[in-house]
Parts: sequence; C-alpha cells; structure tokens
Amino acid sequence: MRSNTRNLFSMLAGVLASALFAIATVHAAELRESTPSYPQDSSNNIIRSGTGDCAHTGSWTSADATVVGCDGVTQRGDRSWRNA
Repeated sequence: MRSNTRNLFSMLAGVLASALFAIATVHAAELRESTPSYPQDSSNNIIRSGTGDCAHTGSWTSADATVVGCDGVTQRGDRSWRNA
C-alpha cells in the first residue's frame, strides 16, 4: 500500500510540474508578443537598467506603457509617470 501511495504521489508531482512548465511557457510567449516595445533577454524577461527602469526599443511611445512594473504602471493600470 505504501509503495502505491509513493508512486501516486510521484506521478501527481510529475503532472503538476509539467502543467506549471506549460503555463509558464505560454505566459512567456504571450508576454513577448504583447510587449514589442520592450526588449527582452533570452528568458523573455524585460531588460532593466542598473537602476531598475525598463528599457525601451526605438519605437516605444508613451502609449506603449502598459506593462505592470514598468514606467509607473501598477496592477490597476494607474501610471505615476508624466509625459515630458
């Protein structure tokens, strides 16, 4: 009985790990497509400056400031930055 429980636990852990990996992969692909004005590294993380500011591509405009954590955008969509 104990062996069956361990096998079931191992199988469930494998399924959970696979599902989390699939979700993370899809999210990374969606993030890359939805943030074309922010350069990303090979892990699909938005590149940040040494001070933590998000880097922008040459085509970035203030209308592209939609990424939470960049350019003052918060989870609610508020922006604390000002147009110059």
